[in-house]
Amino acid sequence: MVKQPAGAGDIFFCQKIVKQIQANTQYKKVIWPVADVYSYLGDYMIGDGIEYPNVNEEFPFRDVYFSGGSDMMQSEDVLYLPLQHIHLPSGCTCHGSFGSLHQKYNVMNMDYDDWLDYFTYKRDAGREQALADRLGVDLGSRYNVVNPNYATHPGHLVRHGIDPGNGYPNVIVDIIPGTTLFDWLGVFEHAQEIHTVETSFVYLLESLHLDDVWVYSKWQGINDDFSYMRDNFNRKWRYIP
Repeated sequence: MVKQPAGAGDIFFCQKIVKQIQANTQYKKVIWPVADVYSYLGDYMIGDGIEYPNVNEEFPFRDVYFSGGSDMMQSEDVLYLPLQHIHLPSGCTCHGSFGSLHQKYNVMNMDYDDWLDYFTYKRDAGREQALADRLGVDLGSRYNVVNPNYATHPGHLVRHGIDPGNGYPNVIVDIIPGTTLFDWLGVFEHAQEIHTVETSFVYLLESLHLDDVWVYSKWQGINDDFSYMRDNFNRKWRYIP
């Protein structure tokens, strides 16, 4: 039983933790309840023995999920893993950043270097093309993708002023009802450049092995060195505080 209903980036990055436990312990079936906005994850991340029920609906061991606190609990029937709350009092041991997702791996005594090998999903070419058509994007043309949004909708935030400045038209990522994060893969894959705030999209961009990516800090006004995440990703990416 995994408690990490959001954000999507945490869910993507922590796949290795859960799958390693699944492979090396008696707990083979994984229940990973997710926030309503991510209830589609089970349609894409399939075939690995992990179920992603809507946290607001019924699912096995629901009582454990809602009664469990910030500590792991274990019985013969269930291992409760509160990834949402796991942290080290002194912060991330590898970078010293309290906000780093790495500390989830630190607590579990695992390394995160090959996290991408455990992040698997299927694509839906029809939905990807439908989104491109809806946006009026010719996938064979030159364009940028600009994503100013971060944090989980409907409480998402926006970083204003992102401008690639290269003369190509900008496709702006927006919150579109009925659209999933995965539907953007086709638009991302064919873009000339991608400029995005550090958010869940960066995990998808890494899975596409794209080089022309600019990542913008969501901690505006702070001299962000991105130490909490940059070594998870392509060394060719550029980072903007």
